[in-house]
Amino acid sequence: MAASPYKKPLCGFLSRRVRNKSDTRAIFRRKEEITEVKCIYCGGETIVANSRRQKRNNQVWRRRKCGACGAIFTSHEAIDLSSALVVDSGRPTPFISDMLFTEILLALQDRKDCYLAAREVTATVTKELLKLPDKPRIDPKQISQAAAKVLKRLDKRAYLRYLAEHPSLQAKS
Repeated sequence: MAASPYKKPLCGFLSRRVRNKSDTRAIFRRKEEITEVKCIYCGGETIVANSRRQKRNNQVWRRRKCGACGAIFTSHEAIDLSSALVVDSGRPTPFISDMLFTEILLALQDRKDCYLAAREVTATVTKELLKLPDKPRIDPKQISQAAAKVLKRLDKRAYLRYLAEHPSLQAKS
């Protein structure tokens, strides 16, 4: 059961190794700053008991413990790319992963498992977009190229259908 956080979670800085005691104190201090998630049972403050990064799902898995009632629950925290901007012809718009999902679903429509495959491809494309050096500003061509690259590895027919919908990629192939 996933927790519903009241504030956006902070991710990504707990996976590094501890080199000395001052680093340990900094990490514990950061863990205390992250505990803005309320208990799903009583609404009390929680602390992070265990935390692991899941590379495949672009998520952070956290075991949380409530200080008030002692309940233990798990949260899966994903990176929110809605703050990233897609700059198309000088006009910035927020990145909406549902639009990417819809385009990929249309390309994969002939597969039996089209919904599951589209979800996995969308997650993989999002992972590729997070590796870009200029993350806050994403060019639509970068999104199309990343999606085409993933679709080419997965399904040739879906890749060709995706290329037909995106003429800017056709000259490259």
